[in-house]
Amino acid sequence: MKKVSILIVDDHKLIRETWSFILGSDPRFEVIADCGDPEKAIELAAAYKPNVVLMDINMTPMSGFDATERIRQAS
Repeated sequence: MKKVSILIVDDHKLIRETWSFILGSDPRFEVIADCGDPEKAIELAAAYKPNVVLMDINMTPMSGFDATERIRQAS
């Protein structure tokens, strides 16, 4: 069975680490990358092409909504 690849984007390191631990504990999922910057998230999504992006919506200088829209446009 192929694992679901996940990119975690949140400006709080503890949140990213917690989600990585929880999802990494389940054999169905693979956290392929995480970052705290929306611009970096766009680059990582283009490079790794994750199945799922777990995105924080309250970030600066770009919101999670705007970053998600840019990721969708590039996909």
